[in-house]
Amino acid sequence: MLQTGLLKSTLYQILTRSPSLIPRFLPDRWEALCLFGHDDSPWREVELWRAFRLLARVDAAAARFCLFIDGLDEIDGDRTDMTNLLKDVASSKNVKICVSGRPWIVFEDVFKTKPSLMLQDLTHPDIKHFVDSSFHDNLEKREPRYAGRLLKGYSTKGYRSVSVGYFGNSLPTSRTRRCG
Repeated sequence: MLQTGLLKSTLYQILTRSPSLIPRFLPDRWEALCLFGHDDSPWREVELWRAFRLLARVDAAAARFCLFIDGLDEIDGDRTDMTNLLKDVASSKNVKICVSGRPWIVFEDVFKTKPSLMLQDLTHPDIKHFVDSSFHDNLEKREPRYAGRLLKGYSTKGYRSVSVGYFGNSLPTSRTRRCG
């Protein structure tokens, strides 16, 4: 997913729930809408970044936001800029952000002082059960000679990569909720 896609999607969800913020977040688009009834101009990246940064400046009495962003590692572009943007916005008292992604250094550097967990460590038994039940019979039929060794290999090191690649980050999505 492109960074602009994540920003547009998240801003759309926020502004749909809090339309009174549109003039403040997107003043040029709001003016065009008021003057001409529409705005067909293409979205500019700088406009999206500026609007997203304004989340941190919204008065807590007006709105509070809780963002869940899955698949941060699947976003194209400069991940350092994106993670710094999220960290800056999350520094506001009225914005909470929960992100997930592979444990890459760029994310660990930016979020190292924040609470975190390794989901694959918590779901290892479930992943092992899934792999065993899904692949055991098929492997026994196709490769009876090697099935035992292959499945045993998964139980020592393969599950971690399976859990991160398949269970943890299957689709990059954003879900936004307006919090009390």
